[in-house]
Amino acid sequence: MSLADRATLAHELIKSLDGAEDHPVAVVEAWDQEIVHRINDVDDGRVELLDRAAFQKRMQSRLARD
Repeated sequence: MSLADRATLAHELIKSLDGAEDHPVAVVEAWDQEIVHRINDVDDGRVELLDRAAFQKRMQSRLARD
């Protein structure tokens, strides 16, 4: 399953848990657009993906500076 297909499936599953039907249509549509935008950023290589260890290291470094 492609990354875009997995993201779509995950989004649909989250919507089913989130009670998205209770949100105004504009909010749901805005989130749908944001998700598509983020998937396209990943697919086109415009964002840096991090594994969990790299993310934790980066966040610990930021917290240590504050």
